[in-house]
Order: sequence, then structure tokens, then C-alpha cells
Amino acid sequence: MDHVYIFECDENWIEAITATFNPWKNKVTIIRKYVSDINDENNITIDRFLEGKEKTNLFLKMDIEGYELITLTGASNTLKESPDIDFAICTYHKKEDANEIAKMIQSYHFEYEQTDGYLFYANDLRKAILRRKYT
Repeated sequence: MDHVYIFECDENWIEAITATFNPWKNKVTIIRKYVSDINDENNITIDRFLEGKEKTNLFLKMDIEGYELITLTGASNTLKESPDIDFAICTYHKKEDANEIAKMIQSYHFEYEQTDGYLFYANDLRKAILRRKYT
């Protein structure tokens, strides 16, 4: 691991995240913005954030309360330019996320798999995580 960037705006989580990653504080940066499909004072796209940074050996882990699809839209250039990108994306927050996120990932020609099993969320059984599959 060269460096980890954590996007978090909720002040209630900043202290816990800081304490958790304190042993690696020189390798972890907390970005106090929402990761999204727009760039403004409170939001940033993955594409904008990664401008000028190395785009190899990337791992995207998304559990962002139903904003995964929106955030992937803001990562379109990164997904096009980084064929070795790895990912684990939560798909349970919205009923159609598993299908919609899978369609988007397929459009970039990545192979993927859904994790086994289901998660009970919002009175419904839903697929939980979509991840990169290597063949």
C-alpha cells in the first residue's frame, strides 16, 4: 500500500477514522469532501481528485449510502484509463443498485462478480457487494 485516501465529511466519524489509522498516519489522508459526480466546495469527483496522481494499482472501496452509482459517474475517466483498477462496491443501498452498477462496470469491460449471499436491507434481500473478478 502506497497511500490510502478516505473521503469522509461526517465529523462524528473523523475522530474514529483518525484513531483507527493513526499507526499509518503518514500513509492515510482523510479528505473532508463528499465523493460525487460534481466538483464544488463540498464535493469532488474521483477523476478530479486523481488528476496528476499515479493511476496504477488503484483500489476503490465504496460504501457511500447509495451514492455509489453517482460516484462511479464521476470516475468515468479513471475507469477508462486504469485497466488494472480493483474495486469492491456496495450494491444494497438502493433496490436497483446491483443491476445498475453491474451495467456501468460492464460498460468499461471489467469482469466482476457479486458476493455470495444476500443482505437484509430496507425490508428486502439484496446483493451486497460487487467486486472485480480476475480470470
